[in-house]
Amino acid sequence: MQATLVPQGLEESVLYPRVCQLLSRKGYTTMQCFPHGRYSPFEVDILGYKRDSGELYMVEVKLCHINKALRQGMARLPYSDFVSLAFPDAYAQYVSTKFRRDLQEKGFGLISIDGTAKELIAPRKSTRLKSLYKECIMRDVYRRFSLPYVMA
Repeated sequence: MQATLVPQGLEESVLYPRVCQLLSRKGYTTMQCFPHGRYSPFEVDILGYKRDSGELYMVEVKLCHINKALRQGMARLPYSDFVSLAFPDAYAQYVSTKFRRDLQEKGFGLISIDGTAKELIAPRKSTRLKSLYKECIMRDVYRRFSLPYVMA
């Protein structure tokens, strides 16, 4: 069933700019493929942050494979204020129908990507957030932009 919902030859990274545009409209500065290996085992597909509030928003983009996306999303919850999973539109609609309750219980948002990205489920503030973990990520973000870091 999953294979029929994913366009042939589509690369995950092609979807990143559309998600970045969505987060930018929400006031986030975004980075694609944010590597923070010493704090988390994987790089984040999209990381958004708001300098004024110190808010972090992480998005895992997948073509399909909801279980893999959920595992990666769970690994992001201690590091980020908000976490969303993003999929191409047809698969996102499938996920919204079959996994809505699971996503909402964990606090994940769901983003559908077609010509643009749109939020199907708004994320909730992470209840698993660890301030020390988030601070490490924020220090990396500010270092990459050569900005002075002041704890929020």
